[in-house]
Amino acid sequence: MTRRENQETQDNIPTQPLPPPMQATPPSSIGKKTLFTPKPVDAQSVLKRLQSELMALMMSGDPGISAFPDGDNIFCWKGTTIGSKDTAYKDIEYKLSLSFTADYPFKPPRGEVCDHVLSS
Repeated sequence: MTRRENQETQDNIPTQPLPPPMQATPPSSIGKKTLFTPKPVDAQSVLKRLQSELMALMMSGDPGISAFPDGDNIFCWKGTTIGSKDTAYKDIEYKLSLSFTADYPFKPPRGEVCDHVLSS
């Protein structure tokens, strides 16, 4: 991907409204210890983080992986990855689907590997 294509993709990164951040729950007591839940994540910081990670992925130039937001939703990505060299998965392209939540990066994205497409 050329720098111009990268810039055009960056210009098309959506800036839609975000889902509400996770709500803090009151502490719960177990015996004499009190456990506190983490502070809610600011949804704008999650958006900035995803935009930054998308830009880093586009600029990395790694030909073995690609991922982009699915349509206008920066929280849902579609991508592909190619199996590692010197393995039984060499030259096999896999489709990826990732779904980020409003408390990313403190909770990992949900993801799945879809059917693979054999390269010729």
